[in-house]
Amino acid sequence: MPRQAREVSPTGYYHIMMRGIDRDFIYQSSADKTYLVKVLKEVDRWELASYCLMDNHVHLVVQGEPSMLCTTILCMSVPRGRGFCDMAAPYSRTKI
Repeated sequence: MPRQAREVSPTGYYHIMMRGIDRDFIYQSSADKTYLVKVLKEVDRWELASYCLMDNHVHLVVQGEPSMLCTTILCMSVPRGRGFCDMAAPYSRTKI
């Protein structure tokens, strides 16, 4: 079943949640969390209203255009993924 279309918020605030694969940890250290906050604060296409980082997931409240939500998720995951791949072996979902 396809995902329902995102509703446009009259206030312009949106909640974004990302979780690790299989609910696994997405942060290996407090330095990882610090790095993500730095990346989020550098994005000028939306305003970071609040955030909550936990070991296996993150919640954000951002204000901006709905079309920028995809950019928001990319800003969170691409630099994080690149940094993680430099530190550890790539994650594989293939079970043998």
